[in-house]
Amino acid sequence: MFLPFLEVVYLVQIHVVPSPVAPLFGFSAALAATLKSVLWVLEESYCGWCTIGHNAPVQIFMSWTLPMVYVLLRLVFVPFFVWLMRRHFVIT
Repeated sequence: MFLPFLEVVYLVQIHVVPSPVAPLFGFSAALAATLKSVLWVLEESYCGWCTIGHNAPVQIFMSWTLPMVYVLLRLVFVPFFVWLMRRHFVIT
């Protein structure tokens, strides 16, 4: 619930009511999304795949592999957005 709020605040402050603190909200949302994805992967690997290891291969594919594609995309693109947004802090 917190991440969508930050994302909406960022979009409103960029496009509807321009604000100089908008990059802070966008940066916070992107950084939190990245850390959430990293923690999700680390938690699962640390416990020895304890939450999915008892499932059949089809269930593992549906409950782990497909969401992991989304997580991997978040691990690639969201840090890139964090890197791009840092220039707002350097410039201002």
